[in-house]
Amino acid sequence: PAPGRAPATPTEESLCGLFAQVLGLPDVPADADFFALGGDSIMSIQLVGRARRAGLVFTPREVFQHKTPAVLAATARVLEAPAVSARSTGIADSASPPRPLISLSQADQAVIEARIPQHGEVLPLAAGQEGLLFHAVYDDGAPDVYMVQLVFDLEGSVDVGRLRAAAEGLLRRYPHVGAGFVHEGVSVPVQVVPAEVRVPWRVEDLRGLGEAEAQGVFERW
Repeated sequence: PAPGRAPATPTEESLCGLFAQVLGLPDVPADADFFALGGDSIMSIQLVGRARRAGLVFTPREVFQHKTPAVLAATARVLEAPAVSARSTGIADSASPPRPLISLSQADQAVIEARIPQHGEVLPLAAGQEGLLFHAVYDDGAPDVYMVQLVFDLEGSVDVGRLRAAAEGLLRRYPHVGAGFVHEGVSVPVQVVPAEVRVPWRVEDLRGLGEAEAQGVFERW
């Protein structure tokens, strides 16, 4: 067991288990700091989602404020009827697809499965995401004001294989980054986390090209 205080209440025990699941650790003491153990903002959102399915309600802000299972156990709100028990989301069951936080008809589920086979979580849209989706589909010919593209230069030699592996490793660690909206053919728009995301990747070697030719390749890209 990790050094630290053992959980003293069922709520503390549940939260220690959820901390361990999100952080990928065998166990977590009741007085352990979520962020000192490697947690970050995205993992805090995952923790909030898993806790809610276990019947405990708190916000990502409260994870930053309180940090430990013990303090969160003392401040979390308890749902009357948790959707999924904490024990049912154990590490041993991590290969099973997580239960969605939204009620979907069989027709909705069939549409989602057809578009994103073997997907992960299906989640409702937050208010801000509903606005984002509205603007994206309101005029699909207009520029996507929410899309951000970055271009940067790397000095020295670049190991293309390792760079691509790093990008794909990032998506494996944070699968919610690859989530997308499904809004056509379903009764209510949802966001779907794919089981696996492949990074779109293309290599253009500009060595040996003249300046004008290289610029043309860059602009076409």
